[in-house]
This record gives sequence, structure tokens and C-alpha cells, in this order.
Amino acid sequence: LSQWWLRRQYDIAIQQHSFDEHTLINISPDAGTVNKNSIFSDEELRTLEQNLPSEYQPFEGLRFPLSANQFRPSDDKNKSKKGSLKDIETQNGKKRFIALPDRLGLSSRLSLYDAKHQFVVGEPPSSDQMSNRPIMVNSQVVGYLGLKPVLDKEDALSINFFSNQKRYLLLIYALTLLSSLVAALLMATYFKKLIQRLLNATNELTKGNYQHQVVIKRNDELGDLSTQLNHLAEILHQHEESRRQWVADTSHELKTPLAVLQAQIEAMQDGIRKATPEHLDAMMRQVSSLKKLTQDLADLA
Repeated sequence: LSQWWLRRQYDIAIQQHSFDEHTLINISPDAGTVNKNSIFSDEELRTLEQNLPSEYQPFEGLRFPLSANQFRPSDDKNKSKKGSLKDIETQNGKKRFIALPDRLGLSSRLSLYDAKHQFVVGEPPSSDQMSNRPIMVNSQVVGYLGLKPVLDKEDALSINFFSNQKRYLLLIYALTLLSSLVAALLMATYFKKLIQRLLNATNELTKGNYQHQVVIKRNDELGDLSTQLNHLAEILHQHEESRRQWVADTSHELKTPLAVLQAQIEAMQDGIRKATPEHLDAMMRQVSSLKKLTQDLADLA
């Protein structure tokens, strides 16, 4: 019977918590404002200990629902000599209900035990420090009421606030990381295309295509690199043109004395000209000219 009664009273108390969303906190003019930090304080727990035994006694029976005022200490002016709670259940003909915000997490903090400290209902026992208060009936302990302490007794709202902030921060971190990865991927793809264009221009230069130009209109290092690469291609093209012109001029200088020497030799072979000392001297001058040109080429090399 005791365990059934404790479980029943705990279920009723939990149902009483849901009245917060549908009930006014203060109805009577002299009720004052309920302080969120004073809900289920030590004094109120003592009141709960005193009220539960009266509900336990079989002659009284089980009342449903429990009066909300059983969870709060009574004012001195409203106390009767018999200590009955019926006198303070109403004030000026109106009910008073206690706001039990879910942010305090009472449904996960309260627990009931029988006289042998056996768990009955509520939050299962854990390693956390829990405050246990005995429930007395006729000077006999019939059970214990346990309450797990909150992390911040000064401001219970901070628990909900910091938990929400933690979720929001994790969401922000995840979105920031995702956006950073996407931005990095886009930037890497963009810069890869520019670098690939510079690489292709370099390959064209190695093949001797000095007329290839790469156009990158940027004001950063990549833009400067493309400009210098184009300038290098122009210089190499000019050097190539100079080389070709030099080879052409050199071949022309070699061709002239060779042609004169060839004509003189053919004339002598045909009998048109005789091998006189004057003709041989002319041929010797052409040979000397060729020798000088070859010596100049050797010096340039």
C-alpha cells in the first residue's frame, strides 16, 4: 500500500506541473509575484514532507488532484489551529496555483523511495548527490522524498540558456565549417584553372612557339606572372628572329666568294680563261675571304 500510495502521489504531483501552461500564477491580490528561484526550496520541501503524511493516512483517503498550495508554505495569517490545508486552498474564493516551469527539470529531479530506501518512482538513483527527506506518519518513516540539485541554484534559467546556446553554437560551427569547405573548393577550382593556363603557356614556350600569349587580367601575383611570361615570350621571339637573320646574312657572305671562285674554276676548265698568275691570285683572294669568314664564325661561337 505504501509503495502504491507513493507512486500515485508522485504521478499526481507530476500532473500538477502541467497546469503551468493553462493556469495563472497569481490570482489573489496579496499573493505577490512568484520568484523563479524559490520554487521547491528547502522550506517548500519541508511543507511537502508535512503534507504527504496526511494524504497517506487511509482515513483521509487519496484526494485528486493535490492542492497546489500543499507544495508551498502557508502564511501565518492563513494558518488555522488544526493546521488544515483546506483553509488556504482558496483565497477570496479563487484558487492559487504554483507555476512550475519545465526549465527547472523537476520531472527529472524528483524521486520517491520506500522506508527501506528502495526506489519507487521518479528519477532513478545515480551517482549525483541527491537530497533525501523522510516522510513521517505517526512518528514512523514511511518513505523518502529525493531531489537532485541543479547546477546553478542562483539562476535556474542559465541551465536552459546555456544548453540552447551550446546547440546554437554547434549549429553555427557546422554551418561555418560547411560554408568554408564549399568556399575553399570553389576557390581551389578557380585558381587551378589559372595555374593550368600558365602551365600550358610554359609548355608552348618549350616547344618553340614564342607567339603564344596567356591573358590573365588580375592585379595579384598570378596577373604579374602572366605578364612576365608574355614578356619572356616576346623576347625569345625577337632572339629567334635575330638568329635567323644572322644565319641568312652569314650564308650570303659565304655564298659570294664561293660563287666567284666556282666561276673562275669553270672558266679555266672550259678553256675560256688560262691559268695565268693573275687569275690564280684572284682565286687566292676569294679563298682568303672564305678563310676569314670561317674564322669569324669560330670566334663568335
